[in-house]
Amino acid sequence: MNQVLSNALTNDAEFARGILRLTIRDSGLKPYAWARIHGFSGQYVSAVLTGKTKLSDKLCAAIGLRKIICYCYDHDRAEALG
Repeated sequence: MNQVLSNALTNDAEFARGILRLTIRDSGLKPYAWARIHGFSGQYVSAVLTGKTKLSDKLCAAIGLRKIICYCYDHDRAEALG
C-alpha cells in the first residue's frame, strides 16, 4: 500500500474510500470490527464505504490521510466575470 500512497495527492473521495478499504482489508478484520476498534460506529464506516457519507477528519487520521481544502484562483473565470 505504501507504493500506492507514495505519489498520491488527490482530492478524490473515491481514492480516500479505497484507502479505507485497503486499510480494513490489511487489518484482517471485518469493517464493523475495524470500526469499533478505532472508535467509529459500523454504520458510519459502512456509509463512508458506500459513498453515502463523507470521511471525517478523525477517520482520515485513522487511515493515515489528512483532509486539506484547497481553493485555486481561476483566471479565465475571473476575467469573464469582469
